[in-house]
Amino acid sequence: MFSLYVLGVLEKSNEDIADFYEKELYPEAKDRVANNIAAVGNEQCRMLGDSQPPWGFLKIFR
Repeated sequence: MFSLYVLGVLEKSNEDIADFYEKELYPEAKDRVANNIAAVGNEQCRMLGDSQPPWGFLKIFR
C-alpha cells in the first residue's frame, strides 16, 4: 500500500480519493482481517497510514 501514499499526500481534499479509500481500501483491509490474511507471518497488529513512508528509518523496521 505504500505506493498509494501519494493519493493522500497530494490529493487529500479530492472527493474521488476519499471515495477510493472508503470503497476500495477499507473493505479490502476489513476482509483481510476477517479472513486472517496477514501481510507477514508473525503479524500482531495491523496499521495503515496514508502519509509518506519513513524512508530514513526503514532499517528499524527490518
